[in-house]
Amino acid sequence: MAIADIPTKMGPDFLIRTIFPGIVTFLAFFKSIVYSFIHEFWDYIDFGDKFLICVFLGFFIGLFFVLCDLYIYQVLEGTRLWPKPLWRFKYNRIQKYFLNLDRELEILIKRKKEELEKLSATELEELSLNISELSSKVREFPPDQSKRNFTRRYPVLPTRLGNVLCEYENYSLNRYGIHMMVFWNHLGQLLPRETKEELKLKGAIADVCVYLCFVSFLYIILGPAALLLQTESWVMIWNHLIPVKSFLSLLVSILIFKFLYELSITQHKSYGRFIKSIFDLYRRKLAEELGIKMKRTYLASKEELEEEKALWRKYQNYYLDYKFLRKLEET
Repeated sequence: MAIADIPTKMGPDFLIRTIFPGIVTFLAFFKSIVYSFIHEFWDYIDFGDKFLICVFLGFFIGLFFVLCDLYIYQVLEGTRLWPKPLWRFKYNRIQKYFLNLDRELEILIKRKKEELEKLSATELEELSLNISELSSKVREFPPDQSKRNFTRRYPVLPTRLGNVLCEYENYSLNRYGIHMMVFWNHLGQLLPRETKEELKLKGAIADVCVYLCFVSFLYIILGPAALLLQTESWVMIWNHLIPVKSFLSLLVSILIFKFLYELSITQHKSYGRFIKSIFDLYRRKLAEELGIKMKRTYLASKEELEEEKALWRKYQNYYLDYKFLRKLEET
């Protein structure tokens, strides 16, 4: 969970985060690793006992995921446990991927402007669709006004998931000067109940996708290797023993990982749009509750946005460390 707190109530979001990924993890590793240690006990008990064990262990495995949430995200984002050569290799790849998108988008937009009157309705529709698709991909990356490329966006981390998270987590700071980690808990207290419930549910779904993605990544490493030790994994083909079951397990787990990774990105983009809308709609109410005097409205002009940014930056220093700020003012 990128920005949410660990749930403390046994609500739907908590159960989604724990029981479902926990049971899936238990079942995924059961045949390849667990069964070989408990096969005598497992074959002896009935279906009801098996079901209870599955739910019980699944809950605690899922609870472990929730407690290790930050580290799971950091591994998949590319900020923890990545060897430096691998980090640089992946970052160079995603940088090249982004720059290709950026250049292609620039070419298409210039073409649309220059050839607008020459294009037929069908060609214009196709061109607009291509621009829309490229824009969606480019918006996965966080804004960076220091860069001089066409979109003024740039990759920060070596993975797409990491950049998607950075993009929406920094939205409030880039747009309004509101540091999310300073004001998120304050803002959460002001949200209507329905909005809170929807936020929790969207966050839980996004987290589950990430947890399962992480599990599939672990299975790629451990599952096929464990199956190599099982005799039924080896099949005689053309007078040679070949680990067919292990090979198929590796292939399927890679495909599942790719699917879950893309699903995680999709769900976090949806979750991120919801987070952005909360800041767009409730930041003035937050300012009112905190006693921050703002204009009745701020339009989208550059000057007014800069004025609002300066106001939030001033107050967030107080909420970050008011004692330190007071000492600075007294010196």
